[in-house]
Amino acid sequence: NNTIYINGNNNEIYIGTNSKLSYCSFFITGNSNRVEISSNCSCMMVDFHMEQNNNYINIGNCTTMHGRKYNHVIFELDEGKAIVLDEDCMISNGTTFRNSDSHSLLDLKGDRLNNAKDIYIGKHCWIGLRSLILKGTVIPKNTTIGAGSLCNKTYIEENTVIAGNPAKVVKTNV
Repeated sequence: NNTIYINGNNNEIYIGTNSKLSYCSFFITGNSNRVEISSNCSCMMVDFHMEQNNNYINIGNCTTMHGRKYNHVIFELDEGKAIVLDEDCMISNGTTFRNSDSHSLLDLKGDRLNNAKDIYIGKHCWIGLRSLILKGTVIPKNTTIGAGSLCNKTYIEENTVIAGNPAKVVKTNV
């Protein structure tokens, strides 16, 4: 009950032992893209969308991601960048990870203003319902992201709750 569409060369999907995927989709166009889902993961209604070349997704051991009807978990990658979730993360339905803006924004000289950037989520993070994790976001380990949050920068302090639009630390020592 999973769908895979690949158009390009040298693309790889790796699924570790004891991982379960249900109603997931993989849409990959370009070359040398890689999806790694480590061992003991549970992915339900997760969409992996990659365009262009050399993009990389790594889902750490024991991570769970459970979308719901019309509220899938979505990973969108472009421009040869990465999204990495360390081990033991929980991702709620409706959450979207985007490492690019999908379209170029140029200044009057024609220089690009909005390049894609990597996303990193630390160990044992919980990302709440319908959160939006944008390019360049870094979430440290043991962090909870409140429902509906928009994360768009590097957060440094571990063991916190981050929430809001834009998201900020709202509780420490968690």
